[in-house]
Amino acid sequence: MALSNRSRKAGVLGAAVALSILALMVVYPVIASSIPATATNTPALSSVSSSGKVAATTLPTPAGDHIPSDATGKFAASAALSSPPALAVPPALAVGETITFTSTEGRYSNFTNVEPAGTAAGTVTFTVTAALREGYTLSLTSGSVALGNTTLSMTGGSAVMDSRQGTIMGSGTLAGGSMILHAQARPSLLGNFSILSIDLQSGGQEYLVLLQVTSSHS
Repeated sequence: MALSNRSRKAGVLGAAVALSILALMVVYPVIASSIPATATNTPALSSVSSSGKVAATTLPTPAGDHIPSDATGKFAASAALSSPPALAVPPALAVGETITFTSTEGRYSNFTNVEPAGTAAGTVTFTVTAALREGYTLSLTSGSVALGNTTLSMTGGSAVMDSRQGTIMGSGTLAGGSMILHAQARPSLLGNFSILSIDLQSGGQEYLVLLQVTSSHS
């Protein structure tokens, strides 16, 4: 009797398991078909060719900004970078031409005695002695500077000017002393207002002279 009950229970349990498996086989496909497929943007990194070898694939180019390239896929520098416009080069000067700076306004101060600033005026003439690729060499042929009521004559000197004629730097001598001078302008010193700076020593005194000048050449 006990055996019979056990057999009966085993039979019921086996039937229940069989019905559960059958239900899963029927219901699962229905549920799976109702779930929408999720798209993926991840491309396959490689694929297998007919010969069994792995064939590399090219990743897609992302949308939006990217580094410009030429037809070969190399970085195209010309497309990414642009050169700034170059300053126009003024007409070349010839050996023997003269450049004259004439003040329209000026001031000076005394470094030695720290005197109050006064008015100044002056004129300086250079002659081109050589024209090179890097610029020009100049000879100071004449000039003078007036500090208040005192006028000092320049007796000689030399200078260099860059090839774009935008800067002059030189030194010279004057009555009773020496000097360093400098002028700069853009795009060119010729025909433009600029500041001529002169640091000079004379009679045991040192002065800084700043002249606003115009220039001409012939």
